[in-house]
Amino acid sequence: MDIPKYTRYMVRRFTDEPCTCPHCKTTQGYSLQLWGCAQKCHSSLPPALFERIFGELRVKAVDHA
Repeated sequence: MDIPKYTRYMVRRFTDEPCTCPHCKTTQGYSLQLWGCAQKCHSSLPPALFERIFGELRVKAVDHA
């Protein structure tokens, strides 16, 4: 692809070991940045829909801070 810094992750088999790719294993600071972006960019969503989409991110970023 012609996208700068594009990386494609291919999973050839599944294991019992947890994934350690940067998408699955994010840092606390990065989760907080994503949470702030979600709140800012998607503030027009109804609260129930926002929670359904971003609830897991909220738990990672805010509840375990």
